[in-house]
Amino acid sequence: MSRGTTPACAALPGEHGLALVVAVLSLLTATTMALLLARGSTPTEADASVRAAVADVWSDPYPSALVVDWFGSPEALLAQTAILVAVCLMMGRVGIALVATLAPWGVAAVTTAVKPLIDRTIHAPQNLAFPSGHTAVTTAVALVIGLLVADLLGAWCRGRRALVALVFGCVGGSAMATAQIALNAHYPSDCLGGFVTAVSVVLFVVVLVDRAAMSVTDKKLSTSREVRGRPAAGGRSRASDVATESDGP
Repeated sequence: MSRGTTPACAALPGEHGLALVVAVLSLLTATTMALLLARGSTPTEADASVRAAVADVWSDPYPSALVVDWFGSPEALLAQTAILVAVCLMMGRVGIALVATLAPWGVAAVTTAVKPLIDRTIHAPQNLAFPSGHTAVTTAVALVIGLLVADLLGAWCRGRRALVALVFGCVGGSAMATAQIALNAHYPSDCLGGFVTAVSVVLFVVVLVDRAAMSVTDKKLSTSREVRGRPAAGGRSRASDVATESDGP
């Protein structure tokens, strides 16, 4: 394997460039929204319109929306990541297992850390709203599931794994966002902020995990080549034998 070749256990082989572009665009979107919504507590015009549309479609969200809401809780996240990691390891998808271990909890940590800095609230001063943690972690888990599905589909998804993962992320994130809006727990813009935050963090983690695996693989190959090329104790290498024979009478 030459330097820079993606190892077989990679979570997103051959698509790191696209992943980084999407991750950076998502980060810029999240940052712009945070700056515009910081220190606020009222819905925007777009928030009001989306909330009204959700209320028309889902006028009685209880108790189904609460069931969806539970999937964004820490207890549910722990269960989901444990199951995902176990399934990935059983199928030999070590790279995706590492992403499943790191990315959703990384997303949870980021959203928890930035909420006080942005200080957007809903209903009461203590209810920090942006970005929506429930939407973010659900999107993260859905993205990892999408990576696993794309990997299992194999050749059919070659060059389209990031797209498959994003489709899964959109479905999972949209379901949680709709529940949060129906329950009036978050403004729609909070949910969008959670979604783009999750996309950014997960894709950055994917690239970092794949690059780390690539580095380890390259080091192992380099060490293996050095061992094979080293002469045995008390003997000479084949190359020196050939050189001696060629210099003979």
